[in-house]
Amino acid sequence: MSPNTDPAAPNPTKSRSLKGLPRIPFAPDFPAFRDAGQRLINLHLGYETSEPWTLAVTAPDDPADGSLYRIDSRMRWDRTRDSDRKLVDNRSVLHVDSRCRIEGIPDEAHLYEVNGRTPLDWAIDRLKVTTDKASGIVNDPNLWHEWADQPYILILHLQRLVRLSVETQRIVGGLPAALAD
Repeated sequence: MSPNTDPAAPNPTKSRSLKGLPRIPFAPDFPAFRDAGQRLINLHLGYETSEPWTLAVTAPDDPADGSLYRIDSRMRWDRTRDSDRKLVDNRSVLHVDSRCRIEGIPDEAHLYEVNGRTPLDWAIDRLKVTTDKASGIVNDPNLWHEWADQPYILILHLQRLVRLSVETQRIVGGLPAALAD
């Protein structure tokens, strides 16, 4: 029998390929992880059509006024003074523009992070009017087709991001505590 066909002979290719395989721990309660994964998939893929999280939208002007929901400056968190009299972000209140703010954002919405930032932080960073210095091209989210026709969609988008964050945190928090080795 040649060394290549002997089943007892070591196979160096097989041992090298096994070293490169990911180490996936055994989950004693696999169905819980499978079901949580499916809920996360459904939530994240369908967040744009999900039910918006109920938040108070405060505006001094007529809510039917479409310009009320336009981004006129960078969105920002409310600022309050802590016990040491230092200004700190109040992350339960988001100023959308100079006239409109969203209040009642739960603390849970700030626990879920993607690459070190919450979905709301990503929105604050990306949803602003910018001009490219080299080309002069203006990126104005107020002119995006869908938002230009229905400016309140911006508020719904932010409310849906809150739902996505809170529900994701709840699903992940409901997973079994430990994996078996």
